[in-house]
Amino acid sequence: MTKRLLSIILILLMSLVPSVSYSAFMDWGWGARPAGMGGAFTAIADDANAPLWNPAGSAQKECCEVSFMYARPYLGMTGVNLGLNYASALLSTSGNAFGISWSNFSSSGQYAENTFCFSYSHMVSRGLFTGFNMKYMGHSFTTDADTRNDPVFDGGLSSKYGFESDVGVLLKLDDKFAIGAAGKNLLQADMGLLDPDVTEREIRGGAALYPSDNITAALDVGYRAEKLLISCGGEAWLPDGKIGLRGGANMREGSLCEITFGASYKERMGNDKALRIDYCFVYPVSIAGFVTSHRVAVSMEF
Repeated sequence: MTKRLLSIILILLMSLVPSVSYSAFMDWGWGARPAGMGGAFTAIADDANAPLWNPAGSAQKECCEVSFMYARPYLGMTGVNLGLNYASALLSTSGNAFGISWSNFSSSGQYAENTFCFSYSHMVSRGLFTGFNMKYMGHSFTTDADTRNDPVFDGGLSSKYGFESDVGVLLKLDDKFAIGAAGKNLLQADMGLLDPDVTEREIRGGAALYPSDNITAALDVGYRAEKLLISCGGEAWLPDGKIGLRGGANMREGSLCEITFGASYKERMGNDKALRIDYCFVYPVSIAGFVTSHRVAVSMEF
């Protein structure tokens, strides 16, 4: 049995390990800043990470933004070589925002998931935002002589793509409090190569508290694949607005899953441009051994 076959078997089995994955197209919590707050971002969603967290939040932006993220999940786990990539661009104008993004998950060059997303957000009234995503998403396997004989690939298919959609709403009650909700994968596209395998719907709700201009605290509750996920976190910026610090944690089915820490550096370049670098460290406490995940993102506002 080749290493390639072992890699594909590992990917197929990952959906059975609660601490690592729900299933294919799991919600990896794209972006370094949201992950640094434990994944509590549904009621915040105020930057280029918004489309895959809560598409309604994009219209909060008063400028345009592009962002690129790379992550290495579960470093230290034997035989696992995973990578995450995320790129997003937002064009915001007069209470409307349009976004395009690409998210990618890969494992050892043997398996890949890609999601191409078009996002639209609209400010309905002061403080009330709605939005939706249209996604073209799919997964693909790299096969060889060993894996081609597997019944999963017997029909000649090694990839499958389909359309999905998300919707979201965000309400800023005042400058101190906000709530948000998002429904994901509403079409339940069939991604099965052999048997039907629909994408899992997900519902998320969240609240954010802004006790001051520099501090944010947030709580998210999500439900997917009959599993309850609770995330909480916070963010604080130094008075000059250049250094940001954050931390958070999340629980699944009542068990602590991850503890996260993050930091940002933001440099303003004139009145309407800024460069931000985000870093996130994730410690999955539910996995035996010292296994960590690292994320780095670079964003530009203009």
